[in-house]
Amino acid sequence: MEAQGPEHSSARLERFLQLCDDEATYVPGTEPGAPVDETVDQIMTRQLFEINWIVCNPTTPANLFHLLRRQILMPFRKPLIMWVQEEHRNQGAFHYIRDRIALALGIPLEDVKYGGRPASAAPATGSKIIHKNEHDNMMATAMKID
Repeated sequence: MEAQGPEHSSARLERFLQLCDDEATYVPGTEPGAPVDETVDQIMTRQLFEINWIVCNPTTPANLFHLLRRQILMPFRKPLIMWVQEEHRNQGAFHYIRDRIALALGIPLEDVKYGGRPASAAPATGSKIIHKNEHDNMMATAMKID
């Protein structure tokens, strides 16, 4: 929704994510045929080399600085794609990224929590009041510590 209010739809980030050339079912460096003596840095570099772009969410100026710095220091360049889910549950990247979060944290898929707008057939509510309530609830859930 790009913070534009109840009349605007999303940029459809899930389309970018669905086109990523990656696999959510294994940790890089553990796939069959992977070199057994690779360091973590070598595994991460190989993973970055094999994917077709990077989807990221730099939330502070420091995050953006380090993101751009990494681009410059890598021996190759990859396109970058600024993500935070503001869309409804069934319209954004949650279902794509959920598997990867569970794998990275080593937790069951059902333990990955969602803190955004509920599922909806429409990309925007069309009502300023409903939009504000959804946004306020989303932010309260996202900021809750547990």
